[in-house]
Amino acid sequence: MDDRRPAPRPHPAPAPSPAPPHGGRTLTVLHLPGHTPGSVALLEEHTGTLHSGDVVYDGHLVDDLPESDPAAYRRSLEVLARLDVAVVHPGHGRSFDRARLRHIVTRHLGGR
Repeated sequence: MDDRRPAPRPHPAPAPSPAPPHGGRTLTVLHLPGHTPGSVALLEEHTGTLHSGDVVYDGHLVDDLPESDPAAYRRSLEVLARLDVAVVHPGHGRSFDRARLRHIVTRHLGGR
């Protein structure tokens, strides 16, 4: 059964900016459209921790939703591949390291 539904319309895209401190942490909001228009990730530069949500995870990356933009997704994945991260905490599945992030991105981009 396909339970895909259109995503709600996003708010205007935020520029990369520090989010308010959370428990002594400073997170940078990264707008990474493609999977959906309003996709974001949170980066804690001090520790190299990326909270990627649905932007990237260790599995088949989805860029064929009604609101997906495959070209924007490719650009967002290229941004992620250049980040100096130690660990990625995705919205689905297990966390992974920088090498695995680059492998996932390369696999997705190479399949296009």
